[in-house]
Amino acid sequence: MRCNIRLVLALAAALCSCKAGEDYHPPTAALPGGWHGMAGAPEARAQDVSEAPDIQGWRTFNDPALEALIAAAQRNNRDVKIAAVRVKEARAMRVAAAAPLYPQVNAKIDGSRGNEENFFNNKPFSLYEAAFDASWEVDLFGATARRAEAAEADIAAREAEARNALITLRAEVARDYIDLRKLQMQYAIAGNAAEAEGKTRGLIRSLAKSGLATGLDAAAAEAQYQAITSRMPALAAALEADKQQLAVLVGKEGEALAPELESPAGIPAAPVSVAVDAPAAVIVRRPDVAQAERQLASAAALKAAAIADFYPRISLSAALGLRYSSLAGGGADKSWSGGGSLLGPIFDAGRLRALVNAADARQEQALLAYEKTVLQAQGEVETNLSAYLNADVQARALDASERANERSVFLATARYAQGLSNYLDVLTAQQALYSSQTALAEAQANAAVAQVRLWKSLGF
Repeated sequence: MRCNIRLVLALAAALCSCKAGEDYHPPTAALPGGWHGMAGAPEARAQDVSEAPDIQGWRTFNDPALEALIAAAQRNNRDVKIAAVRVKEARAMRVAAAAPLYPQVNAKIDGSRGNEENFFNNKPFSLYEAAFDASWEVDLFGATARRAEAAEADIAAREAEARNALITLRAEVARDYIDLRKLQMQYAIAGNAAEAEGKTRGLIRSLAKSGLATGLDAAAAEAQYQAITSRMPALAAALEADKQQLAVLVGKEGEALAPELESPAGIPAAPVSVAVDAPAAVIVRRPDVAQAERQLASAAALKAAAIADFYPRISLSAALGLRYSSLAGGGADKSWSGGGSLLGPIFDAGRLRALVNAADARQEQALLAYEKTVLQAQGEVETNLSAYLNADVQARALDASERANERSVFLATARYAQGLSNYLDVLTAQQALYSSQTALAEAQANAAVAQVRLWKSLGF
């Protein structure tokens, strides 16, 4: 008997090594050897991922306030916490999916008292039973093992999702922080311009009363002053919106966050050069690509499990216990049993085939989603690389424009004071200076945001 049991177990173990369905092989993405945007960009340098495996893009700004905000967001942000809990969920589901690979053992205790078997003499009797039941469905063709593979792939997909949530959070905090600093600078520019225009307005009014300036000059000065001051409320509202958005990302109340950002500071300066890995290194590192690939692996394993359901199943069971009955003189008897069953599908009206077809369709969807993710990753890097390099060029041009407009205001003011030109020349120069200062702040912020988007697309 023992020999037969060992033979059955050995045979079952051998059969379990045979898995139905095809083994999964990761797809190979067709990637270019380099980035198109790197051509003709001498200030950008390529760097292999092995040289800088732990790049933290936001630290290149060397801004302590930004680093503190990102650190707080990584600790407190709800989206990041949700992603981490999803990883825990996937790990628990992996244990549940693999559990049928092992025997299941249960304990039971039954007790009853009655007179069903002694109805005519009406004498009650007692019956008690304690036993252990064990059952095991032999995973002959790997259906359970394939589902465990799928669950393992789901864990990796959730972990990649959590990494992606963290990278996205860092980028969102950095973008909102840069926008806030830009708005603070633009608000200060508007305030300085309004103060200067206010003084000019008062001077022109005095000159007009003395007949040294025309009413047209006074009206133009008034219009210029009102135009500038009218922009400040919108800037103030946008500033408050940025603070509240940062508070949500960081996981704090808006009022608790405000003191950290109340004092204006400069826009974080984007570094002159940028480390850009080869396309293959970027694709390997990006968590959204890794998530899509693991979802494809999970779909392939589930398809193989659906195929395995076509094959027979063998279940083994055993029980061992004690039984006590007062009818037997109060003694306890040992009880045991063992057996097995073979179950195989014959006719199911196409249910199993439909499940395989559905699993095959899901795998095809997952493959298309993976290919789409790879293409999007390539496009994002190219787009953000080009945007970063061009934004830097624009910011430098606007910086030169601002210096030229400062000189223009000085000369126009001097000529007006000497009576060599009318006040319209001064107003035109001042408006150009204010516009160039505002545009420069916008361009500097755009360059910094472009850097943020670039290191996010690179998977940092």
